[in-house]
Amino acid sequence: MKTDVKIPPVGESITEVVVARWLKQDGEYVEAEEPLCEIESDKATFEIPAEQSGVLRILVQEGETVSVGSPIARIETNGRAAGRSAPATAASASPENPPPGEAPAASEAASRPEPEKTAPPAAKPYPVKIPEIGESITEVVLAKWLKQDGEAVQVDDLLCEIESDKATFELPAEQAGILRHKVAEGSTVPVGGVVAEILPTEAAAVSAPPSRREAPAEPSAPKPTDGREPPRVSPVAARILAEAGISPESVVGTGPGG
Repeated sequence: MKTDVKIPPVGESITEVVVARWLKQDGEYVEAEEPLCEIESDKATFEIPAEQSGVLRILVQEGETVSVGSPIARIETNGRAAGRSAPATAASASPENPPPGEAPAASEAASRPEPEKTAPPAAKPYPVKIPEIGESITEVVLAKWLKQDGEAVQVDDLLCEIESDKATFELPAEQAGILRHKVAEGSTVPVGGVVAEILPTEAAAVSAPPSRREAPAEPSAPKPTDGREPPRVSPVAARILAEAGISPESVVGTGPGG
């Protein structure tokens, strides 16, 4: 039995994506829910999981552009046994084989193939997705990361701030482990899109990157000479001001405290 792996809908205005990277090899056996590949749109990056277990057959190569709903791979549920050939029988003319009927028990034991050793299943990363936050909201902006890439987090730790055109929200961790960012600050992400992964501690110990030197702190912005604090501008507001050609310092607030 073969099952097609298709590009799912990722947004109302998105009609095609790019296959950025295959996470599994062609011919590799995969389990259900394992991430198969990363796809990219002009707004965000997503992972496509396997809907069932079987042998992966890749149809589209990395870097190719694919329409939404198109198949990019197949999963053969009966391919595990077919892909593994049975051990070849020894040739009867081999000088090491005694004549028929005279083979000792030790020779039979030596000809038996050793049982295949399978590695323990790897711990699966937990995806951090944008939840549904309103009927009319289809995408948000990742305003700020509250936890660094590679940092250990606990359940209910606040990971990041997201902004819609109506409000600002915080995403908590639903699982403890090591945080891996998938989306940079200021990126627009559709509802349901993956912004990060949380690796279980045992998997993170294997895939932990080498330590990086801390970047020097950026110099703080100069304060206005009139004694007022510089305005705090969210990514959404900053984008609107930039499109209009307006400097944030020239905007005078009308609410309490400016």
